[in-house]
Amino acid sequence: MAKACVFRNIKLKLIKFYYFFVYKIVLRTAPHKDPKKATIGDIAMPLASFLSIHSFILLLDKRLWDFILSAWSTELVNPSKYNLLAPSAVFGLLIWFLSSKTLKFYFANPIRALELDSYFISNNAKQKNYENLCRFLTIFFLFAPFLTLAFWTKFGLIGFTPVFSFLVLIEMWIRYEFKWAKARYK
Repeated sequence: MAKACVFRNIKLKLIKFYYFFVYKIVLRTAPHKDPKKATIGDIAMPLASFLSIHSFILLLDKRLWDFILSAWSTELVNPSKYNLLAPSAVFGLLIWFLSSKTLKFYFANPIRALELDSYFISNNAKQKNYENLCRFLTIFFLFAPFLTLAFWTKFGLIGFTPVFSFLVLIEMWIRYEFKWAKARYK
């Protein structure tokens, strides 16, 4: 019961927007698939890569990654091209697994679908724009961490500012588009 309370209060509209309009794309392009499962599959990897690389940068900056490497057994890490027991692979897979399970848990609630439907009511003229923004968000979540990494090597933790300020701008636009603008015209 405690988990439900934690996830119920997520206020980030960006993830909800991303899920909802990718869900609409899946409904339109692949009606034979289970739309919830396909949507989670489509958004889990970009979000997990975004979270894992940014978390990895924070671990590097705080010198915690050196501690993890020193505590990691060298017998598990054989030099090879594909080593799933390397610390970075385990860390990335763990973040992907946790984010995928969190998304499944959060969006599995049938009441959540009604909540998203009522919040993201859109006219068909803007539907294509919203779907294009979701496609852009997929590319952004996949490639923005590398931009952050480049800024981090030059400026330190201030390198997080451009990417996260862009996320804040998108969040504010979503709130303006779907809530604040509607409240003004009522």
